[in-house]
This record gives sequence, C-alpha cells and structure tokens, in this order.
Amino acid sequence: LNGLRAESERAARQGRWLEFWEDFVDGYTNIPVAVQGVWEGSPVIWAGGVHTNSLTNYPLHSYGSGACVVGPPIRYRITVELEDPLYYMTNRADVTLKVWPNDRGPARDNDALIFYTEFRDNGAL
Repeated sequence: LNGLRAESERAARQGRWLEFWEDFVDGYTNIPVAVQGVWEGSPVIWAGGVHTNSLTNYPLHSYGSGACVVGPPIRYRITVELEDPLYYMTNRADVTLKVWPNDRGPARDNDALIFYTEFRDNGAL
C-alpha cells in the first residue's frame, strides 16, 4: 500500500493521477514490490484477480552456508473503486487489499487479512 501511495502521489504531481489509477485497475501498470531482488517470480503487485508471490531471501553476503531462505507464498487481491469526481467533487480511489497466508485452498474472504485505504488526488502540492 505504501508503494501505491508513492506512485499515486507521483502521478498526482505530474497531473496524471486518474490516468495512473485507470491503468492500474485495467492491468496496464503495476507496482514494484519493496526490496526487489528477494522476491521470486513476480516482483510486482497487480490489481484485480488473485495473484501469488513467493519470498526467497537471497543473502547479500556469503555468511555461513550462504543458503537462501524460502518463505511461504502469499496470495493477494487488490480491488480499486474510483469515485466519480463529478458527483463527489474530488478524485478518490478506494483500495482493498486481501491477503491469504498460503497458496492452497480457496481464496475465501473469511480466511483473508483485509486492509482498506483511500487515495486522493492531491495535485501538485
């Protein structure tokens, strides 16, 4: 969510806030995962659908055995609702992130950690 906030604010400063969110929702853009290089597979975050990322912690230095640590995969779904600026008099993206702690079984809402936040177009502050 912090990556989304940073990209949203950058787009707002450039006058591209709505374009950024429409592209994210439509799957034309993604957000890099924090600490790139330690995530195996898809080092980006996508909106819509259920996606899976796996953490593989490759050591930066060869201490001890130098073996990597493989964490359990996580599944997530990001949904975005863009508020109508003509009705609400503002640009606002309502974002829900659902995270499941593994890649097995159905992705049921009852089993998810659910996060919600809102992003506003603050313009070139």
